Amino acid sequence: MEIRTATVEDAEGIQRIYAPYVEKTAVTFEYAVPGIESMRQRIADTLQEYPYLVAAEGDRILGYAYAGSFHTRAAYRHSAEVSIYLDEACRGQGMGAFAGFYDEHIY
Repeated sequence: MEIRTATVEDAEGIQRIYAPYVEKTAVTFEYAVPGIESMRQRIADTLQEYPYLVAAEGDRILGYAYAGSFHTRAAYRHSAEVSIYLDEACRGQGMGAFAGFYDEHIY
């Protein structure tokens, strides 16, 4: 498994992982799965200020993690929240811990 910075070319694999969370759970607070172009924009926007990582085997994205602003007020500017999503087939295998192993990208 390789852990690397996400690119906009990863959007399709990321969307494939994200879709079941939107369709089957309430954790995302979204009602519709975002399109590929929307996912590309989300990746690009996040990478301007925060890390966005993928765990991959070859060309297959197994999971991803990204950070985002915790709150917009100035006092929170150094605080971030982290989201981790895994392929349904990869859950329960300890892969959710992968984001912490890539320290040079954690701010």
